[in-house]
Amino acid sequence: MVLILIVLAGVVILVAAALVMTLNDDGLTDEEVDHIDLGLPDRPINADDIADLRFRTAVRGYRMEDVDRALHQIARSMRESQR
Repeated sequence: MVLILIVLAGVVILVAAALVMTLNDDGLTDEEVDHIDLGLPDRPINADDIADLRFRTAVRGYRMEDVDRALHQIARSMRESQR
């Protein structure tokens, strides 16, 4: 009987702790933009410019917005050079 009460008390404490942690969690929020210069020039990009690219890191790698922005600039530069 005592063992059942101890186990029941432990379960109640664990459930209460989980509820408290859930209520205080704001979840994942977007990070503030702290640096958006990727190191790409405003002129048409050449092969040497690619080596100078720098991306900010995030939890699981590089920030997607930085990589997308760099790829967009590279594609635009390539389109301009193909004209």
